[in-house]
Amino acid sequence: MTSRPEMMQLIRQVHLRFIKYFSRKFATSRLTHPQHMLMMCLLEEGAQKMNALADFLQISTPAMTNLVDKLERGGYAIR
Repeated sequence: MTSRPEMMQLIRQVHLRFIKYFSRKFATSRLTHPQHMLMMCLLEEGAQKMNALADFLQISTPAMTNLVDKLERGGYAIR
């Protein structure tokens, strides 16, 4: 079994690789990481209430409204 320090090191390594991967991926994209995550959620799950989307991204409902507003202005989403 993996010790706690080893597990924490593995989590840090995965986190850093995740950040590095998505930093490169979104450098050429017009979408931010949260916008991309929201779009993936909508594609997979379909239309949802704003509070359910906020829960998914673990942000406040007003922050989600702002995120959706930006996607709508950019032509990526409709209400």
